[in-house]
Amino acid sequence: MGMDPPDHTAFRRSIRAPFGPSVTSDLAAVVEGFASAIVDEVGPLGEVDFVETIP
Repeated sequence: MGMDPPDHTAFRRSIRAPFGPSVTSDLAAVVEGFASAIVDEVGPLGEVDFVETIP
């Protein structure tokens, strides 16, 4: 946010590939899998302190 061209342009180019749509679109399924596993584990417990319960 506090960087102006040309430094900003060079920085954006350097991180574009790892955060592009072709890479991040695959992450949605991975995150959903983790979230489902967590909810399945703690759901039956009722109310929990998320920070203390989830390692």
